[in-house]
Amino acid sequence: MKMGFKSTGTSKQWIAKEVGMVKQEEYNKKGKLMSSSQLTAFHKN
Repeated sequence: MKMGFKSTGTSKQWIAKEVGMVKQEEYNKKGKLMSSSQLTAFHKN
């Protein structure tokens, strides 16, 4: 993913069938958690 800045680290993503990504965590190269996002609501059409 390109976001206009350079970053080195790792990312973990949790994917749910028929939903998609429900959680994501990004860590810097030292393993420190830098950001986290989580799905809080889902409505199936």
